[in-house]
Amino acid sequence: MLKITTIIFIFLYSGFGLSQTKELYIFYDDKSELSLYESSNDTLQIKGYRFNLSIPTTYLTLSINNDSIVEEINLPSGKGRSISFNYLTLDNNNDIFLINNELIKHRLHYHQMRAIKELDNLIEFISHFENVYLINEKDFFDGFYITRKVSLISRNPKL
Repeated sequence: MLKITTIIFIFLYSGFGLSQTKELYIFYDDKSELSLYESSNDTLQIKGYRFNLSIPTTYLTLSINNDSIVEEINLPSGKGRSISFNYLTLDNNNDIFLINNELIKHRLHYHQMRAIKELDNLIEFISHFENVYLINEKDFFDGFYITRKVSLISRNPKL
């Protein structure tokens, strides 16, 4: 009987664990290339976060010409990459809150986003999570971070 109870408990617990929401916490700091915009009125507050993910590609070529070192700097034209998130609260229905650092399971840092080769891969990865939160690393107090729930802004909005 104990074995059956244990098996049922494990089955129910694993089902509960799989049904929990997946949460992704995206960390950024003062070194992150970030553009902010904000708008608000009595009931609505909107904050936009746009992260520049362009990879700087400057190449230096050295050569010797007439016994002198010649430096040639190449700046190939690259495609700008960015990803944007919106924080939206209507009548304080999406307040910022504190999260214990030890409870954060899925973390993504700005430098990791910037290192991803294909932007579509990053967007697809983030889209797998039900809830996405932004955290400024400097907002850490006594083991807790200040965080806000955001939504990913589509790159190709349909009009």
